[in-house]
Amino acid sequence: MAVSDALAYLAAVPPTLLPGEYLEVRAVHPLAGAKRAYCTTLPQTAAQALAWSEGGAQTWVAINPRAGRRSGDQAVPRSQALAGDVDVKLFAGDVGAMHEAVEAFPLRPSLVVSSGSGLQVYWLLAAPVTLAETGRRMREIAYRLARALCGPERRPDEIGNPERLLRLPGTLNHKYRPARRVELLWDEPQRYQLEELEHWLAEHAPWTAPEPARAPAPPGPASEAIRDFNRRFDVVDLLLRHGATLVSRHGAVLHFRRPGKSEGVSATLGHYPGVLHMFSSKWPPFEQGHGYDAFEVYSLLAYGGDRRAAYHAAVELGYGMRFGLRVDSSPACLAVRGLAGGYG
Repeated sequence: MAVSDALAYLAAVPPTLLPGEYLEVRAVHPLAGAKRAYCTTLPQTAAQALAWSEGGAQTWVAINPRAGRRSGDQAVPRSQALAGDVDVKLFAGDVGAMHEAVEAFPLRPSLVVSSGSGLQVYWLLAAPVTLAETGRRMREIAYRLARALCGPERRPDEIGNPERLLRLPGTLNHKYRPARRVELLWDEPQRYQLEELEHWLAEHAPWTAPEPARAPAPPGPASEAIRDFNRRFDVVDLLLRHGATLVSRHGAVLHFRRPGKSEGVSATLGHYPGVLHMFSSKWPPFEQGHGYDAFEVYSLLAYGGDRRAAYHAAVELGYGMRFGLRVDSSPACLAVRGLAGGYG
């Protein structure tokens, strides 16, 4: 069983080895120290990993081939596996809840391994991709999938670097006494395209996207009025009046759909406090991957991006006023800060 599970895993996770490519096996023994081997066949890889593990060493196997007998991300040419780490600690030690989260995830992992202290989950691609072109993209998607599976409040470890080695089914996890057998829980035929995974994340888990790019705040006293605007202005009403649809609310986070779109999520508001995080590339005047505060949204939608006109309009509406004084004027700025205990 140990050998068959190891071979089933190796046949599914790494791409088929090409001439000059190797699978790396690493081990650390409490007495013998670190060991490393580069194998050219799946049976050789499985046999080496199982032998070191049965001899008492912690053992790991690469999920991607190496070009030559080298280590490091630069030595990895291709990949077809997006791996995620689901640690039982993320679920407060509740093994049942951890397994339920994996079983219920709509984008079912192709392969799942019980490592002894958690689950290794893999979304396998229909064909290998060249990492020189797509490595960063794959790493981002893999982590977003793991976050989506674990939920917004949990932060799994990121294990998507190309050189990654993970535990092989059939080996032993020697962190525990007695040692725990690493088990292959399922190996199923579903395979994915990167575009398919990205689309699903954008539609169903937009909060997993990287932090949006932000334009630097302009210097000067006007920033005091803009801070006041960002705190008090109803940006939700403005978005709705310009055709957006409020799709759902999750705590303090609001999900919006762009005008002209019938399903899915185009942006979130509040995942990053006070920031509209844009996912759509088809919602002008916003840009995909960027974040906008309330004043930026106001200036773009109401004044075509003219920040000066938007600023004067905001002042006319009373933003930037305290105790009858404009806080963006000097010396009133310092006086009002002293009276009100500061701004910002």
